[in-house]
Amino acid sequence: MKVTMYGIRSCHDCVDAEKLLNEKHIPFEYLDFAENPVWLKDFLQLRDKSPFFAFVRDNGYIGIPYFELEDGTKTFDVNEVAAKF
Repeated sequence: MKVTMYGIRSCHDCVDAEKLLNEKHIPFEYLDFAENPVWLKDFLQLRDKSPFFAFVRDNGYIGIPYFELEDGTKTFDVNEVAAKF
């Protein structure tokens, strides 16, 4: 199953999530905003328009790490991702 992780490696929560995915040998694509600003732009458009991010927007959070799975799952919880493997 394909996993896409949005984040930035200077984010403590993103570092922890990446570590867990690697420890559990879960393959994932990491879209690190620092590596490619286009990924940040795409993420911000998603975050600003999707009802899934309402809590994030309403509380002034960034919303990372954010995960999208091939089966349509969207989550901020790396443990939810890991449970699918």
